[in-house]
Amino acid sequence: MLDKYKVRPTSERRNSPYTFLPDGFYNTFKTRVLQKFSTSQLKGPSAESKLVTDSLFSAFVVCTLISAYKSSIDFAMLAGVLLAFTVCAAHNFVHMRNEWRRNYVNLSMLSAKHFRIYHTLSHHLYPNSVLDLEVSLLEPWLPWLPRPEKNVLERYVSWLISPIVYTLMFPSEFARRVISHGPDLNDLSALLVPAAMGLVSPASLYLWPVMILTASFVYSLTSINAGHHHPEVVHDGDAARKDRDWGLAQVDCVIDRGDLIGVSVSTDGAISSSGSWWHFVLVLCNFGHHTLHHLMPTVDHFRLRQMYPILEQTLADFGIRYRVDGAIPLVSSQFQQLARNEPNPLPPEEREKKMM
Repeated sequence: MLDKYKVRPTSERRNSPYTFLPDGFYNTFKTRVLQKFSTSQLKGPSAESKLVTDSLFSAFVVCTLISAYKSSIDFAMLAGVLLAFTVCAAHNFVHMRNEWRRNYVNLSMLSAKHFRIYHTLSHHLYPNSVLDLEVSLLEPWLPWLPRPEKNVLERYVSWLISPIVYTLMFPSEFARRVISHGPDLNDLSALLVPAAMGLVSPASLYLWPVMILTASFVYSLTSINAGHHHPEVVHDGDAARKDRDWGLAQVDCVIDRGDLIGVSVSTDGAISSSGSWWHFVLVLCNFGHHTLHHLMPTVDHFRLRQMYPILEQTLADFGIRYRVDGAIPLVSSQFQQLARNEPNPLPPEEREKKMM
């Protein structure tokens, strides 16, 4: 693909600080993955992911129609929760070659097309940095970067307004996108839901906003607390590793929610993961296997679990600790990160030595 679009050799050094050395962490991990799995095994969505995602969408449609038929706010809120989880699951498909399930994202007032830009091309390449749009787009409301000039209002009022930001995320992103770029088919497809509800009952005029705001809150609560924002996680401004390997940067920027996805780590660094269907549903609905997802973003989430032995071996070879925490503690830690205004002076390798 690179040969197809090549224009000319570059005349200047790239401005990215990351390295991809053949014997570095990322290429070592990648080589081991390719030794165990064929390319065909790693390509495309799995039948299991399709089943779970389509089931979530189907349940959302049923609850949406029931809410309109019964004029029920309770069912509208339940439909909103299911829509949020459908969008989380559709995120799995956004990372792959065009597949129609990625368009489930559009029903939420987000855009699958723009999602690929600010999530896949920005957040996944430069997580927790000033180049991460998922960080910068939420400033000044949620200022996660540890800047010394961050005042008391920014540090603590953000705690109070977080629920409001979560609730308005979907409609505000829709408004920002339409004002900046004008509407397109992705934006119009978001209106399919209220149109379908309107055919059943005029109550859709207030039920659809209830559903969207509920979906926005649940999705934001899930994604924002997915393990990226924690005082022990590297953010722009913190001391970085001397080894600027891209894979190590990915590992340093996330903590997995072990209790939600059935993953635990023993004192000797051994990683165990549950293969139950329930945990896989939680993986898709909660951005699970997050460390592995950042290392292999285009690999279907159902297949990521099989890579834990390789991750464990590679982490051990490089002296890196795999980090997990509970879902509730990570919510608390996210608020601590909002309040943090002092960059961490110790790079991750020095902090790991102190913990041993």
